[in-house]
Amino acid sequence: MPTIVQHLRNIIAGKKIFIIGGGSSLKNFDFSILRGESIIALNSSFIEVPFADVILWSDDSFAAQFDRQ
Repeated sequence: MPTIVQHLRNIIAGKKIFIIGGGSSLKNFDFSILRGESIIALNSSFIEVPFADVILWSDDSFAAQFDRQ
């Protein structure tokens, strides 16, 4: 099993997980209520949830865009 997948498995095994995506439906959501929970943030949702346990993206150009900031 690839190292990153094993690491992710170790973080989330047996836990309730919140997966945060993007989109306008989350515009007024109070993410602070999830503090202390196990969270996976997808793409730019990490901006709203900087305390996520895991940040995932599928496009290297996305990561490069935020690496410059």
